[in-house]
Amino acid sequence: MTVLEVRDVSKTFVGPVLEGMSFSVENGEAVGIVGPNGAGKTTLLNVVVGDVTPDVGSVWFKQQNITALPSNHRCRLGIAKASQIPRPFDGLTVFENVLTAATFGRVGDRSHDEDVAVESLVTTDLLAKANSVAGSLTLLDRKRLELARALASQPTVLLLDEIAGGLTEAEVHVLVEKVSQIHRAGMTIVWIEHVVHALMKVAERLIAMSFGQKIADGNPSHVMADPAVREVYLGVEGE
Repeated sequence: MTVLEVRDVSKTFVGPVLEGMSFSVENGEAVGIVGPNGAGKTTLLNVVVGDVTPDVGSVWFKQQNITALPSNHRCRLGIAKASQIPRPFDGLTVFENVLTAATFGRVGDRSHDEDVAVESLVTTDLLAKANSVAGSLTLLDRKRLELARALASQPTVLLLDEIAGGLTEAEVHVLVEKVSQIHRAGMTIVWIEHVVHALMKVAERLIAMSFGQKIADGNPSHVMADPAVREVYLGVEGE
């Protein structure tokens, strides 16, 4: 079943950022999005999550047109995003950060908020640091916290915006394993990332973008071998 669909979306700021962008995501699928800087990847995710309104086109979630809905409504419907730069409430504990997401980011029985928060901390290996102040965490643990807050809203679709950025190779491996575990548990994931080998370990499908347009979509190995993708993303001319 198609859970997320972007239809012919265009967006212009100073110049065009997205031009006629379309793609769909099936329930349980892990989709990676690659492209050079300026390709429009982050803007695309911001359109999906509701932080940016498209000039043209629409966003559909579970067969519902959500283009006019604000981001907080989309979160409660089941779309959550973890960003490249974590922005937790630094003065609150890890648990309080995740509990806030469980309380305000989802619909359901409020009596289960604490249980949902604890489950998210267990999933992200943060339970031992539940009482630590968020501002004291390492970058890797702040990334984990960003994931935990997104998961605490109990999303259907998890959007990941370059969350491996700034990590060491060993830390990237830890994060990739965690994202893979979350996906294997049934989570639908859309992940944009410059660390391509991280995407290749999780994504079942890759979409390549250039100048706001989709230039390839399909099997990850086939997409990365596509001459057009190699030229715009890797700087290698296709024959």
